Amino acid sequence: MAVERENSANIPRKLLARSTAAIALLVAGLLSFAVAASTIWTWDQPGAGLRLAGGLANGIGSFVFTMAFHIPRNNTLDKIDPAASDAPAKWSDFYDAWVPGNHVRGAFSTAAVILLMLALTAD
Repeated sequence: MAVERENSANIPRKLLARSTAAIALLVAGLLSFAVAASTIWTWDQPGAGLRLAGGLANGIGSFVFTMAFHIPRNNTLDKIDPAASDAPAKWSDFYDAWVPGNHVRGAFSTAAVILLMLALTAD
């Protein structure tokens, strides 16, 4: 009974954390695509190509990749009973796919930051 109360008390906190993270991810993704789209009107300005590449790198690499790759895996992991006998094997499968995927996301984000910094300093 104590476990049920503890878990039910965490539900609003988990929903709030997920909602906040989802809003932040959505806003960041939309802003990345907005930066890329803004190059349509500013193509003649220095750094426009870098802004386009940086916006797309972050939008696709972080936002789209997170939505398509990480979130489905996280949802699957969330459904696993930690006390189940096959939980360690399922965690291992999750981890083996998630880590390389996280490296890809990190590489896209790093590239986006570098490209956008270069765009700011372009002459």
